[in-house]
Amino acid sequence: MVELELKIKKAIEQGYNHVYCMIDLDNKKEGKKKTDYVNLKKKYHGKHISKPKKGIDCHIEFF
Repeated sequence: MVELELKIKKAIEQGYNHVYCMIDLDNKKEGKKKTDYVNLKKKYHGKHISKPKKGIDCHIEFF
């Protein structure tokens, strides 16, 4: 999940308009992996990040 969050942040800073995250949950059914996934999804899913001065207008979706 750390790597995915870094990629999300990088995509935002590079000016992507949409970031779609599709995750295989087979190994994230319980424990720390599930908690980390749920927290990352809560942080970013459905978010609209706008930084007009930097030309950033990004929507993030998890599937």
